[in-house]
Amino acid sequence: MSASRITRRSSRIAPSGWLCATPPGTPSSPSPGNDHRADARVSGTSRHHRQKFFRTVYYLPVVTSWVVVSFLFVYLFSAGDAGLINFILMKLGVIDGAISWLASSDTAWIAIDSLGIWKGIGWAMVIFLAALQGIPTELYEAAAIDGANEWQRLRFMTLPLIRRTIFFVLIALMIGGFQVFISVLLITGGGPLHRTEVALTYMFDEAFGSLHFGYGAALSYVLAVVIVLVSLVQSRLFGRGDKDVEY
Repeated sequence: MSASRITRRSSRIAPSGWLCATPPGTPSSPSPGNDHRADARVSGTSRHHRQKFFRTVYYLPVVTSWVVVSFLFVYLFSAGDAGLINFILMKLGVIDGAISWLASSDTAWIAIDSLGIWKGIGWAMVIFLAALQGIPTELYEAAAIDGANEWQRLRFMTLPLIRRTIFFVLIALMIGGFQVFISVLLITGGGPLHRTEVALTYMFDEAFGSLHFGYGAALSYVLAVVIVLVSLVQSRLFGRGDKDVEY
């Protein structure tokens, strides 16, 4: 039997499409849908890594030592060209000469407040982020279908739903403000002329500087009463109006 006859007989017996089938082990070309799904997975993973990175960067100041960062800000706001802030501002042409940041009460508070904001913003960010992630996305989708714009969703949905969180953060930050001590003690020492004195540094100076232990103890009780009263006032203010929004 010749080769041509065998070939014709095999082609009649073989099912349709068998001769043009892909040999085993040969990779098939991916479909466009698979490519899109793979790109979406890669993009989602990359976005997740970026979120974790920036959350870590923002929260890192919270876990740093107050002593270390206080000395760091003393260097940043040093007088003369040695201070990094003066060096940058003069290079940019913002100021003509070096500023003695810690020698004046007006500029000394800039250093102290900058340190407090830098240390506390990461903590507040984590608390608010947890509260915002707890809000179901279906509520925003329903509001968008009803025609609510972004400002209306923020005012009538987001803020009422995180009202308890806002109250908690404000109380915690207020108590933290009364407890400011290490940064003022190490950056300015309460100076110049006691212009940057806070409650705890004044209490410390009276008790351990002037050895007025009774007066210092009395100041601590007064400070505790003030904190409680301010907390009650804030609680009253937040307790007014409608009840908390539930979902």
